[in-house]
Amino acid sequence: MAAVPAASGAVADPARGEVPVAEGHPYRRAYTQTVGRSLDLPDVDAAVRLACEPRVTDQAAPAAVACEWGGGDDVAVRAWQLWKLRLRPASDGRVLVAQVGAEVSSHLDRDVDGPGHYLYAVLGLDASGEIIARSRIESVRLGARDREVAVEPMLLECAAHRAGSVRAPEVTVGCDWRPVRDGTAVGYVLWRQTDGGARTAIARVGLATTAVRDAEVAFGHRYAYVVTAVDGAGEVVGRSRPATVGIPVPERPAEPEVERPVVRPAEVPDERPVERPVERPVEPADDDAVERPAARRGPVG
Repeated sequence: MAAVPAASGAVADPARGEVPVAEGHPYRRAYTQTVGRSLDLPDVDAAVRLACEPRVTDQAAPAAVACEWGGGDDVAVRAWQLWKLRLRPASDGRVLVAQVGAEVSSHLDRDVDGPGHYLYAVLGLDASGEIIARSRIESVRLGARDREVAVEPMLLECAAHRAGSVRAPEVTVGCDWRPVRDGTAVGYVLWRQTDGGARTAIARVGLATTAVRDAEVAFGHRYAYVVTAVDGAGEVVGRSRPATVGIPVPERPAEPEVERPVVRPAEVPDERPVERPVERPVEPADDDAVERPAARRGPVG
């Protein structure tokens, strides 16, 4: 959220006020008290609730701090001021982070570094710029890995849905997620990755939409989906783990058996069989009945 220009008149200069006592080593408590007083909180009713926590704009971007406030029921409040003071790694005095209208109750401070330690406070101003409400000091510590873990985790579920006929099947993937709790979010972006390739944004929807159906899918591929929540500047404030959906190629139905006609041989007309003589074997003649040639006689001499 971009900072709103200050209201007409000089920016309020709060008087010195109390600060909470920090826990821990007594020397550290004294140090926190001393540096915290440089926020110069006024001595007015501290009825405004303030909560600040680490956030992240993206994995490649610096860490951020998201602050939300409320409880200031004074109808005379016309503007809010969010102040901060850096304690570590070095203190450089208090800084006016943003001045916004009375209807605004949150702000994302991107001008921070991790690791670091910051103090925040909110002041309520009336129409003339006088301070009429304030919060107590909120302490925020940023670690070296805050840019990776500070994004709000989101729950995403995706499943394939088959339609169409058996011979002409169709498939889609439906994804739904739980709404993000971050007050700075203004919408969602659904990303798709096909077979391990590049990630592509396939849908950008508002906070009222928490389900998207993807029809640009096909059998035989594997898809991974991720949903992110973004704020008004397009920065990521929530992210889900990948939800993977594999769509196997459907089995083709078995071809029905075709009943084939039985092929029968053509009918043969009745024919009378031809009578053939029966060949009888020739019986050998009796030896005695066989005429033998007369014995050749030699010359008589």
